[in-house]
Amino acid sequence: MKLVSTKYICVFSMFGYSNISELPGTIGSLKHIRYIDLSHTSIKKLHDSICFPYNLQVLKLRKCQFLEELPMDLHELINLHYLDFSGTRVRKTPMVGKFNNLQPMSSFYVG
Repeated sequence: MKLVSTKYICVFSMFGYSNISELPGTIGSLKHIRYIDLSHTSIKKLHDSICFPYNLQVLKLRKCQFLEELPMDLHELINLHYLDFSGTRVRKTPMVGKFNNLQPMSSFYVG
């Protein structure tokens, strides 16, 4: 998959695109992105670069039934307000101590 060649995207949604199984590493170069919704996709793994858009506020991964882990550097998303990974196979959550703005999560597992 190739993202639009603009770095000014604020919203990225692939909700319901079941044929999407991975994101390109360039997702981390979208410095202005605030909202990513990958719910109901076939994503298996999130590229580590998803932890680089520091302005990201919403990350929805609901019902990504093939997703088994979250990136270990997810705590770098210090502006994250909402994280939903319910309905996934994720059973281990990265360090969440730096999430000052995070609202109650739908699922939380301690490994």
